[in-house]
Amino acid sequence: MKRLYKQFNNLKVDENIQAMPVSEPEIERVKKTVMKYKNKRSAFRNVSAAAILFIASSITLGVAYPVFASQIPFIGNIFLLFDDKSGQFKDYEIFSSGLDITKESNGISITLANAVYDGEAVTISYMIESEADLGESPTLPGSFVIDGYDGFQSERSFIEKVGDHQYAGVSVGNLVEGDNLESINVSWKPESIHIDKEISDQSITGEWPFQFTLNAIDNEVEAVDIKTEEKGITLNVSKMTQTSISTVFYYTHKADSSIQEKWEYVLLNMTVIDNFGNEYKVIDDVGYGQSAYSMDWKFTTSAIPKEVTSITLIPEISVFNDPDLDLKTFTIKSIEIPF
Repeated sequence: MKRLYKQFNNLKVDENIQAMPVSEPEIERVKKTVMKYKNKRSAFRNVSAAAILFIASSITLGVAYPVFASQIPFIGNIFLLFDDKSGQFKDYEIFSSGLDITKESNGISITLANAVYDGEAVTISYMIESEADLGESPTLPGSFVIDGYDGFQSERSFIEKVGDHQYAGVSVGNLVEGDNLESINVSWKPESIHIDKEISDQSITGEWPFQFTLNAIDNEVEAVDIKTEEKGITLNVSKMTQTSISTVFYYTHKADSSIQEKWEYVLLNMTVIDNFGNEYKVIDDVGYGQSAYSMDWKFTTSAIPKEVTSITLIPEISVFNDPDLDLKTFTIKSIEIPF
C-alpha cells in the first residue's frame, strides 16, 4: 500500500465532505474488510476479470443451544434457528427442497437437510454428529461447484452447537456474476472440519461428498437504471431481483479524482427503507472490480412485501488510507426506487 500513512494536506479536495462520528464497531468492521481486500489483492492482480472482492456481512450469531435442541430433531427447521438471530432465513424452510442425505467419515456424519435456490444464491441447511467434541462453533470449509457457472461466488457458513456432539449449520453460496440459471446441478464436498479455536487448533479431515439438483424458485428480474451523484461519488442502481425469500439489488460506484487523490480505499454500505418507514437489514453485501474506485456491488435483503410501493436506498461512504488513523464516513443523496 504505497500511500499508506502518507498525508496529502496540499491536495484540493471537495470541501463539502463532512466527517461523521464513527463507532468502534464500525471501525472494526472496516478493518476486517480491508484485511480481506489486502489478502486477496496479490492473488487477483493478474486476473483480467474482477480483481478485487469485498464481502461485508453484518450478521452476528449467538444461539443458546439448549433452548433450540428440543425444537430441532436431527432433521428439522434449521433455517429457523439461525433466523432467530440474523433475520436472514425467514421462510427459507417453506420454499426449500428436502434432501435428507447423510455422509459419514472419520467419526463424523453430515446430514444435508434442506436446500433452496432463488436464482441468486444457493443456501443449504445441515446437521453434524461427531464422536469428538468440536466446540461451540466449529467451521466447515467447502465450496459449491455448480455446473455451467464459472463466475465469482461469495460463501458464508454458520454452525452452532445444538446438543452433545450435535451441530446445526447453514451455508450460503452467493452467485455474484452471470445470468440466473433456472436449474442447477450442485456439488458440495467438504474435506475437513475445523474444531472451534477456543478448545483446539486441530481439524478433522474426511470425505463428505454431496450432489443434488435444484430448480430456482419464482423470481422476477427488473431493470432499474437510477443514478445519484454527490461529493465525488457516482452511484448507479442497474437491476433488482425479487423472490419469495429475498430482494437483491445490483449497483455500481465510481469515485472521481477528488477522492482518488486523497484516499486509498472506498467502501459502501446501504440503508434500505420502504415507504412505510420499515428498515431492511442488508444480509449479504459483495463488491467486486478492478479498482476500489470503480466497483460493481450486489446486496441482498429479506423479501420486500407486496404492499410496499417504493424503496429508498441511503448510501454511506467510507474513505480511508488506514482505518485506525483517518477513517471518514459520509452519506450522499439517496435513491428512491418505485415498486
